[in-house]
Amino acid sequence: MTISYPRPRRNRSPTKSALRAVHAGFTLLEMMIVLVIVGILSTIALPSYQAYVYRAKAVEVIAVLDKLHTVLSVHQNDVGKIGAPVGAPTCIFYNEYIGGGGHGTLAPPEAAAMVYRPYVLGAMVATGTANLQTVPVVDVAGMRKGELTVSKVGVKIFPGSCIGKGWPVGQYSAQLAPISGLSPGERESAKQVIRAVHHIMQGQVVKATLSSAGSGSLYFQL
Repeated sequence: MTISYPRPRRNRSPTKSALRAVHAGFTLLEMMIVLVIVGILSTIALPSYQAYVYRAKAVEVIAVLDKLHTVLSVHQNDVGKIGAPVGAPTCIFYNEYIGGGGHGTLAPPEAAAMVYRPYVLGAMVATGTANLQTVPVVDVAGMRKGELTVSKVGVKIFPGSCIGKGWPVGQYSAQLAPISGLSPGERESAKQVIRAVHHIMQGQVVKATLSSAGSGSLYFQL
């Protein structure tokens, strides 16, 4: 009986072609193809991501607009129709200056966000609309001036309503503008947020406008 043993296997050294395959990297053509693909994906994905970021920031502005709408709805129910011709507040202003004037001492952030000036029929007939400036303003309760500045996204809200501009009863506007003092990059970001708010709210308001300067106005009906 003959017993055969397996022959020991020799360790073969790798061939030159195998070594070249192991050590070879990407060719220039392959690198260029990869870069082109990455560029195309970036072009597609980056705008979508930026739009998502601006929409997320717009939600913070919309939350303030929602509170503004609630405050003015309560005000209208308590005091009277905004813009009603007699016996009700005709004009609602952003409370920029103490006393409701167009200049003077700035109202502090903790002051009322808005003031209104009652309609006085006799004064209007006697001396015209300018006489309204002599009628004391009254605070609109429920919202502070500082709440209208959404510092996190660089946007400020200016509400207003006035029969002198021919607005229908119960309609008011909210102008959105970048906060003053922003850097160019922050200002451009604020403009994009305003555009996002405009896009989201367009179907929920009476009218929505955008200016070439980057501000926007939304017109609401109570």
